[in-house]
Amino acid sequence: MARIRSIKPEFWSDRSMARVSRDARLLYIALWNQADEHGRLHGDARWIKGHCLPYEDDLDLADIDRLLDELAKAGKVQRYITEEDPYVFLPNLSKHQRLEAGKVPSRLPDPPEPDDDPSARGADKSARDSDIHNGGELDSDASKHVRPSAQIGADKSARDSDESEPIVALHVAGSRLHAAGSSDARARAREEPPPLPHELSEPVRRLRRQLEDARLLVRWDKLDSDQVAEITVLVEIHGMERLVKAALAAYQPNRPPAFAQAWLATWRALPSPTERLRVVADTCSAHFLPTPCRGCAADVLAGEA
Repeated sequence: MARIRSIKPEFWSDRSMARVSRDARLLYIALWNQADEHGRLHGDARWIKGHCLPYEDDLDLADIDRLLDELAKAGKVQRYITEEDPYVFLPNLSKHQRLEAGKVPSRLPDPPEPDDDPSARGADKSARDSDIHNGGELDSDASKHVRPSAQIGADKSARDSDESEPIVALHVAGSRLHAAGSSDARARAREEPPPLPHELSEPVRRLRRQLEDARLLVRWDKLDSDQVAEITVLVEIHGMERLVKAALAAYQPNRPPAFAQAWLATWRALPSPTERLRVVADTCSAHFLPTPCRGCAADVLAGEA
């Protein structure tokens, strides 16, 4: 549920905010309204686009994802994934807003703890490697040959770059692939759609487009083949418009669905277009006619005569 947040005058002259783009600053303010009392919110770019910048037609999902990365690099947001779902944490929100985290528990998972000092980790790893290379025995003169931690970190980075190939990681937010490797890999990833476990049928693809036009943005990559086949049949029975209206009627802003299969129960409950509902009316116990009973009225008139 969106919340009222205040903007201090110092925000507009903050030099750290001046280092990010104008769109990123506007999105950052919008994230305040959508974050809960713990500074957390959903991180899917489709969800953020629909709740923060729904009418900015010049910004697509890739732009939203780029702006989130821009804010993350500036230290304004922290992006994390828990059980394959993306989330965003605002680490500075509690410094400038009055939050009631102790009164209202968060429905979203905790963000990961900040990493430890990398130079210390590098030193520990180097010491362990030295012990291993010495056959598990400690070298009494090892302290004489300890290199500075900065050099250890540089050596570790060099080894990692030699041993690892460019990795392409899936960013759930924005439904785009982002590459953590070469610039060519990043360019290819932006052009590729998110992988699906199987191909969606043409009716399901058209239904997906109509739902997105109605601002109902969910993930479709978790559907199995049986669910795709069932949705295809439901489209043939009820039509696109009826399924979209049913999804809109079932939508809850405070609990937005994350996956397309969340609407299956609603669509299954729709009555068949050819099914007629039986009209139930009260009947007269004397003449077994619908009330008001014409027989009873005739009896009254006869008695008065």
